[in-house]
Amino acid sequence: MKGIIETFVGCIYLVLVVFTISSFSVAGMQIMMARHYHTSIINQIQASYYEVDINEINKKLKEVCPTWNVTSTVINSVNNRQDRLVTLTYNVSLPLFNITKKGQIDGYAR
Repeated sequence: MKGIIETFVGCIYLVLVVFTISSFSVAGMQIMMARHYHTSIINQIQASYYEVDINEINKKLKEVCPTWNVTSTVINSVNNRQDRLVTLTYNVSLPLFNITKKGQIDGYAR
């Protein structure tokens, strides 16, 4: 009887560890997706010579991740050259612990 209880407790412990590791993996993938998306937006802005519509990007982003938002602010403008601050605000959630944290990524498009 003692062996059955120890095995059962071990199985419960193993399941908790697996769910905890998977929860942190999901959070890591969300952060990686935010970084990738932010880099993609900066590349789009630079490739289009600053003619990208940020509202259209936000509309497409809301289809995939409804709580994420992109803003673009002109920092400097000399002759025809612009520098823009591109900010992506996003939420990362840990589903097992029911925790949601806000994150922000800032970058410059030159």
